[in-house]
Formats: sequence, C-alpha cells, structure tokens
Amino acid sequence: MAEIFKIATLNINGMTAEGRMGMLNEFMHKQEIDIILLQEVTHTDFESIRGYKTHFNIGINKRGTAVNKRTNFTNEHNAITIRSRDGSMLPRNLASK
Repeated sequence: MAEIFKIATLNINGMTAEGRMGMLNEFMHKQEIDIILLQEVTHTDFESIRGYKTHFNIGINKRGTAVNKRTNFTNEHNAITIRSRDGSMLPRNLASK
C-alpha cells in the first residue's frame, strides 16, 4: 500500500515574532504536517516547534530556506539533502546520482 505524506510549503517572509512562530507551530501540529518547506527564512530558531527536525540553508544575504521534518517521520527516503542555493531537495539516495 502506498504511503501518504502531508507536505506543505510556506513563505514566512522572515517571521520572527514569537506569536507568529506559535501560529506556525499550531498549524504544523493541527494539520499533522510530515514535511514543511519554508522560504524567506532569516533565523535558525525553530526549537519551539517540538517534534520536528529543521535543516537550514541561509545565505550571506541572511535569507534562505528551511525544511522541517517530523522527527518520527519514517520511510525509505528518510534522509533529505538540500543542494546549493537553489534549495532543491532530493532524498539522499538520489542526490548522489
């Protein structure tokens, strides 16, 4: 049987306010998002989002991308690789090809 994953993408436009981070946290848990792709990330302070592991790609202009993956998310492509500044992502077993 095929696995179904909930994946979301969101431009957070540099969101740093604690209240807005709380809204993001609530959205991710309420919707049971497995992976969320974030654009316009300006900081690395995502520890308040419990149950997710965050991977960052923030450039010298202080803006970038992030991928938040549920810590209990498991499948055969569990590892994600972020390649270069274009933010493209591939499962690690495909990134080396």
